[in-house]
Amino acid sequence: MLWHVQSLYTHCSRHSCRAFCSAPETQTGNVLWQGIYDKRQRTEVEMAKRDQELKQLQGWRSTVQSLLERFQELTSASAAVTAAAAEAGAATPGQ
Repeated sequence: MLWHVQSLYTHCSRHSCRAFCSAPETQTGNVLWQGIYDKRQRTEVEMAKRDQELKQLQGWRSTVQSLLERFQELTSASAAVTAAAAEAGAATPGQ
């Protein structure tokens, strides 16, 4: 395909008509170039969407990690309070 497109460009440049040549080969080449350009545009849009999704997911991940750390701190503190209360309760009846 690259040879075909290259030969079309050579044909067009020989006639100094570039993209406006009416030769059938050149019209086919223009269609091919337009298809490539359209696909590139679609790909760039998809990449931008994926980039936005990635940023959103990273934000959510950060939030979840923060919540998890806070939960672990609270459960550790709760366990420490429970252990201290158990020690105080065990020491009081023995006096």
